[in-house]
Amino acid sequence: MKMISDRNAQLFLTHPRRRFGRIHFSVKGAPSISELSPEMVRMLGAERDKTWLQAVMSDPRLILPDEEETHLASCLHDVALRDEPALYSGSLLTVSRRPLPVFGAIDRSTGEGDYLALLYDCRGDLEERADALLAHYRKVWKDVCEWMAELDLNTQAARCLYARRFAVPDMWVRLDDVLHLRIERQVAAQDRERVRHFFRQNLRRDNTTNDYAEIGFHMTDGGDTAAFRGILIGLGSGRFLFCGMRSGQTEDTGRDAAQRKNRTSHGHIVDVTTFGAFSVSVDGVPILFRHEKARELMALLIDRRGGNAAAQSLITFLWENEAATERTYSRLRKVVMQLRDALRAHDVGDILESVAGWRRIVPEKINCDLYAYLDSGCRPAAPGTYLPEYSWSEYTHGELIEESGEGA
Repeated sequence: MKMISDRNAQLFLTHPRRRFGRIHFSVKGAPSISELSPEMVRMLGAERDKTWLQAVMSDPRLILPDEEETHLASCLHDVALRDEPALYSGSLLTVSRRPLPVFGAIDRSTGEGDYLALLYDCRGDLEERADALLAHYRKVWKDVCEWMAELDLNTQAARCLYARRFAVPDMWVRLDDVLHLRIERQVAAQDRERVRHFFRQNLRRDNTTNDYAEIGFHMTDGGDTAAFRGILIGLGSGRFLFCGMRSGQTEDTGRDAAQRKNRTSHGHIVDVTTFGAFSVSVDGVPILFRHEKARELMALLIDRRGGNAAAQSLITFLWENEAATERTYSRLRKVVMQLRDALRAHDVGDILESVAGWRRIVPEKINCDLYAYLDSGCRPAAPGTYLPEYSWSEYTHGELIEESGEGA
């Protein structure tokens, strides 16, 4: 008999921050629970509900979500087959029927069909990860969004994190009120029901981290109706980020200019802005890079102006303090794949060429303010603001300052 306190479960069981709840249960005959430790009772929020606890002891399915039954059965099968503890990651239902994310291990207990589960409440871990993701997206996407809001299903509340056109207080308000008022007052009438359905379908607790959904709709903005794109991202732990950005011009303005622009093989218009905040958009819709290094690689290839870049050179700029080793080459390949996936998601993968380890952006298929300036002398408003977030841009920045006469 190998108990959980031994062997391959030892590492996570000895973590000082983790408080484990214990469940002794049996699957021989009708499933039942013989023991719930005080810590497990606390985790389930059932300290004052003895009636519910008694019901759970005789019917463990009350704390097991339907979707977890197959997962648990598979885990028990592994324990019996290998005769050793198995790690378990899933969820339980609390007394209020809310899902409780748990992680731990399950092992055989003393009798046939008897098992012992040691599980800890990993909501804190998930909250930390959600906070980190939120901070990342706020930093990367702020410059291309009109607004950003956090939605929390746990508290049924929402708050506005950022709005381009007006100052907002950092305060939580009821989620239902926000959705109802914003949809009724600002979304165009023909799009309201579709937007409501979008939130009903995607704003769910079972949406996992980095689940991604988007919707196009029209909003009234200062008396005009403009097209917007909404992005909903799961942060995990019942939290979401909702971002809104303009996805096109109002009415018919800009059509003549669009006809004169470079296009991809599939007819898309890719616009790249390098002066000020770096951004890439396809047919007026910004590409929201999920990975910061993929975004930086795109900017670096744009800076090369169509020239081929060798892997070693890219590594030197992307990871300035690291040598070109097998590890960094592997890291670069991953970043290239992330960039390619981001471009293909918008059907513009053909603007990135990769041959024998050399990469480049095809300038004939994009429209870039840097290229327009260099080709025609169409001076940008502020050449000193060229890709300010990247230190390697100082070389091109120096050229621009010299050409503009500001360095004289």
